[in-house]
Amino acid sequence: MRTLIGRRLLGFGLKRNGILLRVSSRSYITSSSGSSSSRSKKGGLFLASATGMLLSTAGYVHCDVDASVLKECDDLFETRGKGGSLLRAYELLEKTYATNENAADRVELCYRLARAAYNLLSSTDPEDKVTGEMKKTLASKALEFAEEARKVAPNDFKSHYWCGIAIQAYGDHVGGTKYTLERLVDIRSSFEMAAQLNPRDGTTQYCLGAWCYSLSDLGWMSRKLASTLFATPPTSTFEEGLAFFLNAENVEPGFWNKNPLMIAKSYYKLDNREEAARWALETINRPCATPEDEQFKKEAEALYKRVN
Repeated sequence: MRTLIGRRLLGFGLKRNGILLRVSSRSYITSSSGSSSSRSKKGGLFLASATGMLLSTAGYVHCDVDASVLKECDDLFETRGKGGSLLRAYELLEKTYATNENAADRVELCYRLARAAYNLLSSTDPEDKVTGEMKKTLASKALEFAEEARKVAPNDFKSHYWCGIAIQAYGDHVGGTKYTLERLVDIRSSFEMAAQLNPRDGTTQYCLGAWCYSLSDLGWMSRKLASTLFATPPTSTFEEGLAFFLNAENVEPGFWNKNPLMIAKSYYKLDNREEAARWALETINRPCATPEDEQFKKEAEALYKRVN
């Protein structure tokens, strides 16, 4: 089965064709006084792609984790492959997590740990040296940390969409296709809850679009297996996925270079070559801030040649 969130499925930026992915990397870091102390620019998921955690007003969690440690981890993540390091970020977060017993503080650490673990799964940085067995551990850890974040902060929208992303990653590397198909509804429910908590977040809309696109693009064998697992298998369409991608661009213009690429691919699937070319060109013309962005640009260039 193609990956709903990334890796094999162009999905949640999760890159994985190259998640999303970091998914996104915007984050709010709260000091012990509860004030917003920093916000880093979102870069190229899904989910995906990786993401910082933006707490909804309803789900505010007081955090006493040293802001300088969080900033160092975010900087290592943002500059991965260009002086930074996913592995170093992950190891620093694990060390901080192991010495912190406060559940509220761990929320700030858990989503970052899930983000780092997820992105390490598709890392090509020689410094990361991720082996096949390590990927199984990382996928399990990503899900474990995401679920802990959601348990402690159920009103935080990013803890929900990270659960959706982590479920898919676990299916890719540990549980297998059957596991992923069995959790299709859980994955979408996680994204829908995130969208309900924050309808103005582009990444969440992207994740919903990727879920729809992936399901619409399933091969015959996967569809056959799904029919044995559900009385009525979940369905979607490329049109539904496109609507989410377009809405993502509407609520948060330019938030991630993968999104216009997915709009172009959706239009291509719908045989609208003119719009496919327009959005492919939009992807090509956007600045590339990460290695993932460069890959998206190459895909867009190939698609643009195909439709012209």
